[in-house]
Amino acid sequence: MVAKKNPKPSEFKTISIVNLAYLLGITEPEREWPLPIVWAAVVIAVMLTFAVIVNLWIGRTIHWDWVAIFGSMAFIGMSIGRKARTL
Repeated sequence: MVAKKNPKPSEFKTISIVNLAYLLGITEPEREWPLPIVWAAVVIAVMLTFAVIVNLWIGRTIHWDWVAIFGSMAFIGMSIGRKARTL
């Protein structure tokens, strides 16, 4: 893992993690893909488990075609967001 060399603050964002890190002289290594993917998979699994339990508890059925589409979109979005340090 290689640390970013001298990140420059953005001229367009007044408050951001990059600006604060630049002001404090902190540099962090860039995130690799495996950890954000595992993090997103765990979060999606917990959310789906909760949804199944609640839906069964209240007597409703789950439309798995919707779950497959939105679960996949959430997984991809959360993985990218975690990699980019926005989540």
